[in-house]
Amino acid sequence: MHKIILYIFLIFVVEISCRKSMPKPIPVVIKPSSVFIVNEGNFGWGNGEISLYDPDTKTIEDNIFFRNNNYKLGDIAQSIYEYNGKYYIVVNNSGKIEVVNKTDFKHLATITGFKSPRFFMPVSAGRAYVTDLYDNQISVVDLTNNSIISHIPIYGWTEEMLLYDDAVYVSNIHTDYVYKIDTKTHTLSDSTKVFYGSNSLAKDKDGNIWVASLGDSLKGFKGGITCIAANGKNILKSIPLTNAKEYISDLRINKTGDILYYINKHIYALPTNSLVLPTSPIFTSNGNNFYGLGVDPVSSLVYAADAKEYVTNGLIYIIDPQLKTAINSFKTGIIPNGFLFK
Repeated sequence: MHKIILYIFLIFVVEISCRKSMPKPIPVVIKPSSVFIVNEGNFGWGNGEISLYDPDTKTIEDNIFFRNNNYKLGDIAQSIYEYNGKYYIVVNNSGKIEVVNKTDFKHLATITGFKSPRFFMPVSAGRAYVTDLYDNQISVVDLTNNSIISHIPIYGWTEEMLLYDDAVYVSNIHTDYVYKIDTKTHTLSDSTKVFYGSNSLAKDKDGNIWVASLGDSLKGFKGGITCIAANGKNILKSIPLTNAKEYISDLRINKTGDILYYINKHIYALPTNSLVLPTSPIFTSNGNNFYGLGVDPVSSLVYAADAKEYVTNGLIYIIDPQLKTAINSFKTGIIPNGFLFK
């Protein structure tokens, strides 16, 4: 009996010693002009994270949420948005949004109650919209108390959004429409037909709205790019892909608002005055699995995320669109899918 008690006591002492000897993670200093990289992590593994790239020193810091908060971010980091001195990190499979301080990336609040959130968009000083994969509705969030206060019904998988004056345009992967929400009344006010599977949007220098659509190869629907007039109704251009097996995603625009970039296996550039899609990419995939795209709003350099085989650490390529070559590349977290430029 005494031996058993002694054995348990020794295990307890060893455990306490190990706990004391385990160093706390070293926090990351959030520098100006850094680039946040969202790494989804593996589904069900709870290893979603945020990385921080410093363009000046060309250095990368991984796992900055854990290192600055000493707990894991959650399952499937989907997107990040900066607003009013805070970062809002949407964690898809965990059904939550983590709110952290802009200066030190420390936890401020957790917004819960989502089914499968995708993207966050503030629409006023006290309200934000959150799209969803499964919920068939947009969540309206009160930013003063970080809670869901209402919903806006929209069928299907709602994805990226674009705030334009008093309206938010919402893409939808399960339909061939882009939806318009009145931000004053928080109600669906209109819709515009585009190619099937809209997923991303951009506004050009003339105020026109561009929409990229995946299509659906199983249904035989071609994807493409649609240009909607600034009034949100008239279609100015409708440029289809050549076949339903291709796809377009991650539509982004440069700082002058006259060149669009997107993924269609390779990385392409589309001048806004063009009537056809380009046939030659600015950066060719050489076995890469391009999964996310961003454009630096200052330099207009293009950041492309390679998710590789969705298991090992991904790669980021920084592409000079004029030279059509990568000027830098580096490893990041697992399944990188997007960027936020400070």
